[in-house]
Amino acid sequence: NAGQSSPPSSFSVSSRTPASQVRRVPSRSPQECRGQSSPPSSFSVSSRTPKPVKSAEFLLGLLKNAEANADTKGLDTSNLIVKHIQVNQAPKQRRRTYRAHNL
Repeated sequence: NAGQSSPPSSFSVSSRTPASQVRRVPSRSPQECRGQSSPPSSFSVSSRTPKPVKSAEFLLGLLKNAEANADTKGLDTSNLIVKHIQVNQAPKQRRRTYRAHNL
């Protein structure tokens, strides 16, 4: 099909380490408590940028789980293709101030 790329021949879920493979992503959150890291050259952002290691580890675990499920079903794990990935924004959490109510 047009628009679909072939999977890399040497890709293995177990051979990837997220901390070293993840590229930095610019964010617009406050810059407090961030390390001194330079921005990536692929983005035109002049701020400190963190690596989304937790997100990468979660996605890597999801891919490992899908590979294990395919192996359990007896499918060929070398021909697996990820067709669709969707991420939804988390719901807003309510904050509550714990204090006396002056009764």
